Amino acid sequence: MTEPARAAPRKTFVILLAVFMLIAAYWTVRVLSHRSSPKQPRTTTELIDELKTFGVPENTQRVGTIAPLQDDPAQDVVAHYKSESDCQTLASYYRNEFNRRGFQPRQRVDEDPKPESESMSFYGHDTWGHYGCKPEVRGSHYLLSLRPLSRAE
Repeated sequence: MTEPARAAPRKTFVILLAVFMLIAAYWTVRVLSHRSSPKQPRTTTELIDELKTFGVPENTQRVGTIAPLQDDPAQDVVAHYKSESDCQTLASYYRNEFNRRGFQPRQRVDEDPKPESESMSFYGHDTWGHYGCKPEVRGSHYLLSLRPLSRAE
């Protein structure tokens, strides 16, 4: 056997070993980065700031300030609104608003579920969101809330 013919299997082995080591290193780093210390839940201030960025439909006004619920261990942040729109129109608007922000609808398992136009829940990457609406004689009163997911139901 000539010298180049003997070197070819050795070269192939070294290349395969190097590729295997690179793949092993990649997956080791990836797994260890996911095992690092658990991410801290979002702060109340972060949730308030995010809720402030939610759009509102026409003819809608926020009632009061966006604030955490008092004495709430789950740290819900809530905003109340008054709108001339009906709950069904508002539900459609906020379904799109939550989806646009990467939230996914949460399946309901209530024994006596309310219509989707009156209550919807969503999961985000690290946040739980809720829309609740009460129809009134002229328009609707509704709320939006956010909660750190690690403390959500």
